[in-house]
Formats: sequence, structure tokens, C-alpha cells
Amino acid sequence: MASIWILIGIIILVVFIVMAISSKKQAIVVKMVFVIFLLLMLTLGYVYAKTNPDLSNVSGVMNFSKVYFAWLSNAFSNALDASGYISKQPWDVEGKNKTKTNKK
Repeated sequence: MASIWILIGIIILVVFIVMAISSKKQAIVVKMVFVIFLLLMLTLGYVYAKTNPDLSNVSGVMNFSKVYFAWLSNAFSNALDASGYISKQPWDVEGKNKTKTNKK
């Protein structure tokens, strides 16, 4: 399993070096592509390390693709649930346990 992470690290390093050499005019797009590539490699590596699929045939690749996209769907669903929960919390200055005073 450690060799998988070393291979992913080498691929990320090579892509980073190639992107660093690229034109400075495209810096924003290059950085955005690098971040997307980094997230893709890390998530693919995580799912690969957890499931240890057989990628020697087409059916194994298809099964791994199904597992990866199911994991990705669950990750987005969990992120939406967490952000929905956070947005429903009381965010006023006094907080939820505000004491009420009676003025006469």
C-alpha cells in the first residue's frame, strides 16, 4: 500500500514540475488544473488503497469506476449534509443561550 502512495506522489511531483515550467500567462488556469489534478489523484489513490481492485481487465476497471463514483457521490452528499447542518445553527452574537431580562 505504501508503494501506491509513493507512485501517486511521484506522479504529482512530475505534473507539478511540468506545470511550474509552463507559461506565466496561464498561471491561474495552471494552478486551478493542478489543484483539480491533486484532488483527483488523492481521492483515486484513497479509494484504490481502501478497495485494492483488480485493474488487469475491463470489468475490474468498470467495478473500480463504480466504486469511485459511489464514494465521490457519498462524499459530496456528506459535505452537503454538514453544510446544511452548519447553516441551521444560531449564528447571532449572543448565542443560543441568551438570557432574557425583563424591563419594567
